[in-house]
Amino acid sequence: MIELLTLGGASLRRDGVELTNLSGHKQKLALISHTAVEGPVSRDTLLGLFWPEKPEDKARGSLSQALYALRKETGEECVAAVGDQIELSDQVSVDVKDFTAAVQSERWEEAVELYRGPFLDRFHLPEVHGFEDWKSRTSTWVSNLARKAFSRVVGARSAAGDTKGALDVAWRWDKFDRTSDEGQHALIALLAMSGDRSRALDVYDAYSERVMRELEVEPLPQTIAMIEAIRTGALPQSPLLDDAPVVPTVQKALEIREPVTPVPGAATEISGPVDIEEILRDELAPRLEIVSKIGSSSTSDVYLAREPGLRRQVAVKIFSPKLANDRRARLRFDREVQAVASLAHPNITTLHWAGSLSVGLPYFVMQYVNGPSLAEKVRVEGRLDNEDARLLLSQLASALASAHRRGIVHRDIQPANILCDEESGRCLLTDFGIATLLSTWAEQTIRITESGELIGDPLWMSPEQVKGEDATERTDIYGLGLLGYQLLAEESPYVWNTRQELYAAHVNQPPRKLSDLRPDVDRDMERLLERCLAKEPRKRPSASRVQRKLISRDDNGPDDEPEPDGWFQRLVWRRVPHWLGAYLVAGFGLLEVVPDPIKLHTWISYFFGTALVGVLSWYHGRRGAQKLERREIWLLAAIFVGWLIAIGATLLL
Repeated sequence: MIELLTLGGASLRRDGVELTNLSGHKQKLALISHTAVEGPVSRDTLLGLFWPEKPEDKARGSLSQALYALRKETGEECVAAVGDQIELSDQVSVDVKDFTAAVQSERWEEAVELYRGPFLDRFHLPEVHGFEDWKSRTSTWVSNLARKAFSRVVGARSAAGDTKGALDVAWRWDKFDRTSDEGQHALIALLAMSGDRSRALDVYDAYSERVMRELEVEPLPQTIAMIEAIRTGALPQSPLLDDAPVVPTVQKALEIREPVTPVPGAATEISGPVDIEEILRDELAPRLEIVSKIGSSSTSDVYLAREPGLRRQVAVKIFSPKLANDRRARLRFDREVQAVASLAHPNITTLHWAGSLSVGLPYFVMQYVNGPSLAEKVRVEGRLDNEDARLLLSQLASALASAHRRGIVHRDIQPANILCDEESGRCLLTDFGIATLLSTWAEQTIRITESGELIGDPLWMSPEQVKGEDATERTDIYGLGLLGYQLLAEESPYVWNTRQELYAAHVNQPPRKLSDLRPDVDRDMERLLERCLAKEPRKRPSASRVQRKLISRDDNGPDDEPEPDGWFQRLVWRRVPHWLGAYLVAGFGLLEVVPDPIKLHTWISYFFGTALVGVLSWYHGRRGAQKLERREIWLLAAIFVGWLIAIGATLLL
């Protein structure tokens, strides 16, 4: 009988005796291991995996020699070639296939007995990069199945009152994987439950030092909390993590090996229950190790993960499977990816990369911020003092200014969407799920949900959002003003009892004096926040202006004056007469020297050019260069089409 052993190492045996000729030849052993797991496989697949640099004729020669050597050692019938396909016969026993079959059939005790260590442990072909990548992915896949089997057996034995038996399995688990969060948690808990608290603490100390040294992370919060309880004399109730995944079937883990990328914004069909955490573990490995779920919202779930290659923790945000067929929600998630990917600022969470799972759900990997949200911070610590509030608001204003320069409006400024980094003291803006991309031609701004309700929390909406109007950069400034009241007074600037009264307050009610709610507030801060809460967007300051005002209190730059009310005054304030006057004078001078044959065309261009300068100076005369607004784009397009029609008409006459 031929045995291929891949768990805990790599060897090939006949009747219990190792075939040293093959076991010492790594490439042939690697080839038969790959064929055993993936078979049947095509010759082209094996050529691309093991001999990608060789010319095709030489690569095929190398494959033929390797297959000949395998047949010579194992027997002609063990390695079969049917046309272009290569596979092992049933006469070859493969331990990893027996193990996965036991897991798939939920024979957990048998699976634990069959598992002898990581897949192809300490077996390497560093010069064959394709094989190394495949081995790494398969090893993680097998390790996840082993973790599942050990967890099931430990839980079952413990639930049956067999603490000693569960502890034996936990020690075996520890032997094979000493950095497993679940395994170490179970071992420590069972030691304490069996009365050996001293050893439980020793195991925890060793585990804590190991993960800090190898992964540069701390143990899970659940494990730390359990240790604190053990030190006070309490006993764990269960050896399993509170949120340890219990998977009803393993078929999904066995079938899904590589992610696919669906069309962005397309609906995703998901039938039946799907264990997203398990799929994440399988498909993001080996680059990421999913640790635990740390948050969720109506549209997404967030997981903490480790990135061993870069020795850092990251957050993985995945679209909720409950909304898989909700195209509007999917578009909002895709928009968040687009928005965050285009931003690079110390006060905005960084996006590392994005993708889609094989079940069609999009996800993205972003910076993990170790700290609470601003909502949690204020709830625990209370209102901030003047200087802390000033610093935090200036950081957010800087982040918004950066986003606005790239044509992105957040539209949902509130404490829950701001994270506080405990190490650096910085606040970071996150959750761009309903952001508006100002520079787009298409109508992508989704104002209402399918149920007809306005998107967002009514507490943090601007007057224009309540009225269903387009959001602009000044929408975020209104949110910044609301945030200032929350940080300094822990109250809304408005008095209301019902949601409808709150909507009306945003649109019509003047904000309460901040000094009435908090007498010691800085007066310049109070005046600035009042301006941020102006009902008309044009009367609110820009984000960069807010930042300058917060940093330099006596800064009275030219942008400090709010836009006036009358149309003529607004034209002057936006400097339209300045630009139009310069253009008209320069244009008349040019018309004097233009030859007669093209003078008509020049006059037409001069006329439409006047309209062009008028539009550009209205939007940019005072503010300078910035992203085009949607209305401005349509006006410019209309001017261009009118010019084409006029020029075309003159050519036909």
